[in-house]
Amino acid sequence: MQFRQDLKKVLGHVCYHILAAGLNGYMASVTNVKSSLNKWRCGVALISSMMTVKRWSRGPASSAMD
Repeated sequence: MQFRQDLKKVLGHVCYHILAAGLNGYMASVTNVKSSLNKWRCGVALISSMMTVKRWSRGPASSAMD
């Protein structure tokens, strides 16, 4: 139960800093959570960097905007 509470607090704190900086399109992240709390690493990830685009082309001569 304590892990969940700590994770919520840390993510909330990171989100606060994202909003305070006036950023949008970012997601809070925490890594190294198997270690003790003082060794957790906090960061942000650009949401669009996690998206992929699949191109539906029929061959090397076709354009991507068909």
